[in-house]
Amino acid sequence: MRRSFATKRQVLRRAAAALLLLCGVALAGPAAAADEPIRDPMDLNLEGMRALGAGDLEGAVALYSRGIDHPQASGPILISLLLGRARVRAIQGDLDAALADADRAVAHAGEAASSVARGNVYAVRGLLRAETGRRKEARDDFETAYRLLQAPDPEYADMLSRMEQEVPDQARQLRRQNEALLDSVWERLKELRAETP
Repeated sequence: MRRSFATKRQVLRRAAAALLLLCGVALAGPAAAADEPIRDPMDLNLEGMRALGAGDLEGAVALYSRGIDHPQASGPILISLLLGRARVRAIQGDLDAALADADRAVAHAGEAASSVARGNVYAVRGLLRAETGRRKEARDDFETAYRLLQAPDPEYADMLSRMEQEVPDQARQLRRQNEALLDSVWERLKELRAETP
């Protein structure tokens, strides 16, 4: 049975979460109004993306951290929050903290329903490991990411199909960015294969 989205806000929230989780896209936009409460980890994730898009790195870390510590944070949204904070910490130059967040995301990767989402988790950790000189481990992560990103994924295809009906521009963007991610992982994997035995 096909599931329809109740409101445009739900569609946009799901699309934004999918974009971050699957492709690492930061959304720029206005922060929530001071009188608008942030109720759940999804809201905190979206606000973290907006803060990052606006260049507010400290605000983004704080929002991602609140989301990670939220009692309802689990599964794909927890993974998305961890990867978001890892990206910000990497931008700030704290690669050890970024890698710790990526390691936690990998530990939860089995909770991500789609192989594309799991592939993204390994790709992010692979990038961080490569940056910290852990080339062999980075290669292993890119091998896993490439295998997962290439795997047939009915859940991802179904999500894209629903998005194409509700938010076609975001669906096309997500498809293009996932293809770019696969190409990027393949290029990094070729480099690491050439460097490491």
